[in-house]
Order: sequence, then C-alpha cells, then structure tokens
Amino acid sequence: MKSLADLLLNHKVPGVRDAQIRHAIAEELTEFLKIPITPKQVKYKDADLVLAVPPVVKSAILLNKEKILAALGERGIRVATIK
Repeated sequence: MKSLADLLLNHKVPGVRDAQIRHAIAEELTEFLKIPITPKQVKYKDADLVLAVPPVVKSAILLNKEKILAALGERGIRVATIK
C-alpha cells in the first residue's frame, strides 16, 4: 500500500510553487529594505508583482527597482512589472 506522500510525489501540489515564489520575494525585499515584508503582502502572477504595502515602502521599492529586479533574477524569479 502506498502512502499519501508517495502518491503526491508524482503529482503537482497546487499552490506550492506560488507560495515559494512569494516567500522568496518577501525575503529578498525584507533583506534589501530592512523592513519586514510578509509573503501575505506579495502577490505574483504571470511575472506581475503586486505589493500590499504602505505607499512609502512602495516608493522605496520603485526607487531601487533595478537592484531588486536583479536580485530576484539571480533567484530565478522573473518580474515584468511592480505595482
């Protein structure tokens, strides 16, 4: 008899990859800005990044957009737009 882990090993678990990407983006932004950003504040879909952060934080992100995009690119995360 196979265990549940064995059955799921060959099948994609929905949402896991998205959660990993959101976590990596939040981690990178927190490290870069020295301001805590949680994965719940990050939405990523089709290379569009939407952040639910205060306007001051968003301005800081947009001012350093090129550096942040380069850091995310090193992790294999492609971002086309930041909103």
